[in-house]
Amino acid sequence: MKCKKCGEQLPIDSNFCEFCGTKVTEEEKQAAIDVADLGPDDLDDLMPKKKHPLGVFFVILIAVILIGALIFYKVDETKKSEQENQNSSQYIIDEYAKAIEKVASDYLLDHEVIEDFDEIKDLVKYSKHKVECDNVFVNIDGTVYLSDCRIDGTKVTEGYGKRKDILSKDDACSARYDEDKDEINFYVDDELISVYECQNGKCGLYETDNFKYNSCMDMIAVIVDGDQKYLYNYQSLQNISGPLKDIALVKNGEKVVGFIVQDIDTEKYGYVTTRGTEKLKLKYDTLALISNSKIYEQSIDIKNNKITASENGKYGVIDLSNGNTIIDFKYDNIYLGPNNYYVVKQNESYYLIDKDGNKIIDKGYEMIFAFDKVLVVCENDEIKILDYDGKRLIDTKIQTFINYKEQPIDDIFGYMATKNSSNDIIIEVNKSNSDNSKINRYIYHIDTKKLEVK
Repeated sequence: MKCKKCGEQLPIDSNFCEFCGTKVTEEEKQAAIDVADLGPDDLDDLMPKKKHPLGVFFVILIAVILIGALIFYKVDETKKSEQENQNSSQYIIDEYAKAIEKVASDYLLDHEVIEDFDEIKDLVKYSKHKVECDNVFVNIDGTVYLSDCRIDGTKVTEGYGKRKDILSKDDACSARYDEDKDEINFYVDDELISVYECQNGKCGLYETDNFKYNSCMDMIAVIVDGDQKYLYNYQSLQNISGPLKDIALVKNGEKVVGFIVQDIDTEKYGYVTTRGTEKLKLKYDTLALISNSKIYEQSIDIKNNKITASENGKYGVIDLSNGNTIIDFKYDNIYLGPNNYYVVKQNESYYLIDKDGNKIIDKGYEMIFAFDKVLVVCENDEIKILDYDGKRLIDTKIQTFINYKEQPIDDIFGYMATKNSSNDIIIEVNKSNSDNSKINRYIYHIDTKKLEVK
């Protein structure tokens, strides 16, 4: 052991340092004895360990480099695989087809069918390759079928999709009632595509004298289930509207393009296209003028997306495609006229106004029917034919017998003026509330300005 004062080496049994005389304590002796008993391995354990931070750093660095190299390899292989896939003919055809389907889906929101691919060809945005297909068919649901294609001028065998040929014939789709299962089975080209389970007893397709609708050109069936009516999408397999109190067909020419429907509980009206798109929600007190499931023509203009409506007892005109207001809801009644004119009722009289609400004629009448060059008006129980300056065009007196009915019963308005296919004006005057067969008819020939009594 060593002297704690002078540091000289001393025997273990020393009581005093022989060099400086410092006393050695019993604790110092015991500590010296304990160390002396330790073996070489024990002494190694007591020695402080040297740290090697640089070596550890290099080990970690090498591990990181190896992991990074592995990740890079994997990513590179994935990119190569994706590149190879993207250069494949099938991938290019699929990509082109999906570009067509995107355009077709958007286009069909406002158009009921796509008769030919040329209708939307210029709208398709695809510039990665020049793709041309001899057979391009857009199905009624917006999906596309492609075959006999060329990519950048090179003919390929790959195609896309399936042609759903439901537009080829009138009987392409049908609905058959299964009495045993109490359900309607929907077939397209003799393939079962949908099953409607009856909820209120025997059900079938809804049809009346005034309601004739063939769903083969569309995706919507009108179902009567017990005593309730529904619009049923036989592609998505769900009722999209109903139960309904009333339903009327909206036509563009002879083609049905949608339905004005009335909810059975709220009695509110809305509009749904034959593709199942709800254009107007069930929130209007009236929508167009419906009598016996028929729509009065001067309450809707399908080509210009105009339709009359009422809310909270006041009438206006809205856009049929989105519900935007065209004429504010502030009139007691309203009809559509020509040249952006409107026939409106205020303070018990009818006036002719423009889209800004300005009066085209100052005088109010009991009723006004407006045509391109002629006004048919009623004043003091007499129907008169005027030009837009208020000048009377004929002197013949046409007497009315029944006041005009704004909400007709059994199609009896009291009197009515409409145009025929020759653009002549037909005037009909009812003589009885109970028998609508007693009608006086007149034809005003616009070209000759003569009135013919029928």
